Amino acid sequence: MKTELASTSRFRVALLSATALLGGCASVPDLGPQPVPRTAQSVAAAITLATNVPATWPAGEWWRAYGDPQLDRLIEAGLADSPDLAAAVARVRSSQAQLREAGAPLGPRGSVNASAGGIKQSYNNGIPPGFVPQGINDTATLNVQLGFDLDLWGRNRAALRAARLQAEAAAFDLQQARLVIATAIAQSYAQYALASADRAVAARAASLRQQTRTLVQARVSGGLDTQAQLQAAAAETASARGDIAALDEQIALARNSLAVLSGQGPDAGLALGPPQLALLAAHGIPGDATTELVARRPDIQSARALVESADQRIRVARADYYPSINLNALVGLQALGLGNLFKTGSAYGNAGPALSLPLFRGAELGGRYAGARAGFDEAVARYDGAVLTAYREAADAVASRAALAERLAQSRAALTAARSAATLTDMRYRGGLGTYLDVLTVQRTALIAERQVTDLEARVFLLDVQLVRALGGGFSPDAAATPPTKDMPHG
Repeated sequence: MKTELASTSRFRVALLSATALLGGCASVPDLGPQPVPRTAQSVAAAITLATNVPATWPAGEWWRAYGDPQLDRLIEAGLADSPDLAAAVARVRSSQAQLREAGAPLGPRGSVNASAGGIKQSYNNGIPPGFVPQGINDTATLNVQLGFDLDLWGRNRAALRAARLQAEAAAFDLQQARLVIATAIAQSYAQYALASADRAVAARAASLRQQTRTLVQARVSGGLDTQAQLQAAAAETASARGDIAALDEQIALARNSLAVLSGQGPDAGLALGPPQLALLAAHGIPGDATTELVARRPDIQSARALVESADQRIRVARADYYPSINLNALVGLQALGLGNLFKTGSAYGNAGPALSLPLFRGAELGGRYAGARAGFDEAVARYDGAVLTAYREAADAVASRAALAERLAQSRAALTAARSAATLTDMRYRGGLGTYLDVLTVQRTALIAERQVTDLEARVFLLDVQLVRALGGGFSPDAAATPPTKDMPHG
């Protein structure tokens, strides 16, 4: 017994010595310092995103603030039935499966093996024929194999952390998909509202043109106007009707877009009525936008998780340079003849450590390590790009809204003046104090002013949706930290 213990101790010492010696031969290449991801404080945006009246961050169902039930139904349908969202949920499930797979090497592994068959041994293979079993004999084997990777260098633990971060990134991507779908529907709805409002203006213009044509016809009959003026009135009437046809096309296309974005067929768009956008609560810039914007956007959180995952992949590649030690054991039964399998003396087995050292694999390991580092550098660059994009999008929305407020005020003033001028000019023409050309000129000016106001009012909504998306649309990192289960509906 003492001899066996001494032999085992000597083996362990020799094994550890060989590991230390050979491990020292492994040389991990120096690829230089790793890049550091940008922080929110490193982006100069305090002046651009400054606000005198700080607002709250968008709520989870931010679209309800507009007070339009039809818009609510469209977004709810999109979040329930969108194929893009279903694909994002599938990616989350895939990442969860990979996470479970990555955790397997950290535990023991085992298998049960059994086999049975027949064997006939040679009588002329150096063993006296009298000791060789005659004929074909049954054989059977039953064993249990166990193994455990000591993971001395943390390779398996790093792979598990990398997979967990990949799963977190997929969960953040799911939140980003929800935001993209909701804002895309809202933006298409704004386009639908714009086309509907423009059509209403065009319909009023066509009615006005028809009334004017009727008046000119009467004046021609009375000898007060000429056929040239009548033809001009007819041309204006036809042009106004052409504008209505063009806007009908825009409305149809907008309805189709909304139907598909909400996960439905084009026929669903036919039931949509003209939008009634109240804009009850336009969103503003939160006071802490310069420091909290990075944490409030799911796409940035996803990019950050991928950076950290790539860092763990470097650790995995680095651990490949060092020896791995596994503890293995085999216990089983083996016999010639099925009836002898469970008899005394059929047991066999072995147990002990196994050493695996990478030798003559410098090119392979170096390429893998350099590739992991390049993947990390790319992930950092993508993260930095996402941070800068976030601040640019927020700054764009703020700048556009500031300019739009002034433009809208001036356009409304111009519309009031144009309508007043049109009324006075029409009265002069009916009283014989002006020409029909004067009427056409001021009417065009008034209609252009009305279309401009309509366009700008719709753009107010578009910019508000743009700002909501730039601010993360009510995303909460804490809420996204737990990925959905496999049975969770993607709505």
